[in-house]
Amino acid sequence: MDNSQGKPLWLITRAALWLMTGLVAIATAILLWIIVRLSLGDGFGPDMDATAAPGLLPRLYLLGAMGLAALLMVGLILRKLLAMLTSLTAGHAFHAANAAHLRAVGWLMIGIQVLGTAIGFVGDGLGPLVGQSNLGFGFSLYGIVVVLLVFVLADVFDRGAAMRDDLEGTV
Repeated sequence: MDNSQGKPLWLITRAALWLMTGLVAIATAILLWIIVRLSLGDGFGPDMDATAAPGLLPRLYLLGAMGLAALLMVGLILRKLLAMLTSLTAGHAFHAANAAHLRAVGWLMIGIQVLGTAIGFVGDGLGPLVGQSNLGFGFSLYGIVVVLLVFVLADVFDRGAAMRDDLEGTV
């Protein structure tokens, strides 16, 4: 049973999730291209030489690797959300699989928080080398609150699935 009829918000959400997935794929491709250019030695341009700033290239590689890991986590989150939306449009809101998807999203969001803090530290160390002092990454209290909310929602979905199973067992 497809419940997406008459639910334009679900259709808009699905389109937005696919758009974000595409943007993550494009950002990943761009980041990989930058890393390859740096590896070939032509990614700095005429104003900056890798030898002029010792330690710059390894830090850029580290930032690139962390950026790729963050993009992978965001892609996985979007995939989990798409799976949940598919389940919802089929009329199966309270399924154990949806709770598992939410729990996975919560752990991935924790990973993004940790990675964002690490990117902030590495980026701040790059500041004097490239002339910028802050990349804008770091610990986010808002992010932690959202992670807690996701874990609470996962528990709500688990309990809803158990109640649904009990109800089906009595009928």
